[in-house]
Amino acid sequence: MMIETLIATLLVLAAALYWVIRLFPSIRKPVYAALGRTTPHSTATTRPGSCGGCTGCTGQKGGCH
Repeated sequence: MMIETLIATLLVLAAALYWVIRLFPSIRKPVYAALGRTTPHSTATTRPGSCGGCTGCTGQKGGCH
């Protein structure tokens, strides 16, 4: 019975930690920096005059698509 309680507590703790990190990314940055890790970055590249990296628009004619 004690092992089941311990496992359930660890699972709840892991789930809570996961969601806190997902919902509040500003918490993750100092922790990752202290551990010497880098945070994942977006791979989208933005072109000047484009709509947030959208490859289908040029930003001309007053807007996207």
